[in-house]
Amino acid sequence: MENPALDALFFGAHPDDLELSAGGLICQMTKKGLAVGLVDLTRGERGTYGNAETRRAESLEAAKVLGVEVRETLDMGDGELENNRKNQLEITELIRKYKPRLLFVPTTFDRHPDHAAAGQILSKAYFYARLKKLESAYPAHSPELLVRYFLHDYTQASFIVDITNVFEQKMAAIKVYRSQMTERVVPEGYRPIGIANYLEDIECRARYYGSLIQAKYGEPYLLDNPPRLNDPFVFIDQP
Repeated sequence: MENPALDALFFGAHPDDLELSAGGLICQMTKKGLAVGLVDLTRGERGTYGNAETRRAESLEAAKVLGVEVRETLDMGDGELENNRKNQLEITELIRKYKPRLLFVPTTFDRHPDHAAAGQILSKAYFYARLKKLESAYPAHSPELLVRYFLHDYTQASFIVDITNVFEQKMAAIKVYRSQMTERVVPEGYRPIGIANYLEDIECRARYYGSLIQAKYGEPYLLDNPPRLNDPFVFIDQP
């Protein structure tokens, strides 16, 4: 049976990365009836809390909260994700398999090396997916647009999405990751990569980016190149 084409395909390094960074936009898309898929490049097995099995179960539960039917978890090695040809070609196959119109990936800069590596892998795979002379199990496919989301580190956003009407749904999906989000005793000598309280951090960032577009909550995104725009009135025709 042929795999249905997706409107959007989101890739993240670990289970919960996509909920934390792009959960609001994912909710907006599924509420509109768009077909959305999520792919985690690793199982998150080396995280300080939880294990691969726990995080897989949480990721599937979170997908239901987000309204997503397609979620795949790969095994590229948590903590050792590398931008190599093997990984690039594996991702290329998935892009061709699901034929998304929009591709969402991490930035190529982040203090977590897995996040940066994921962004670099996806940059190559995005290019490879369109090459007709690169043989694979699926025909070549070229997504119409590649969009990057932010994780720990930020720069000037290309655009911000108003997620006010789905913010609680986004937070509900994040809270499904009980192994990661539940209050706990921090191990002695442990220094969080980002911030110790992710739930508070996510709300603070969403409020900040929302304030930039006169909304309560917002999510920032980055484009590698300026967007093509034929009608500037799209900026003022927003609800």
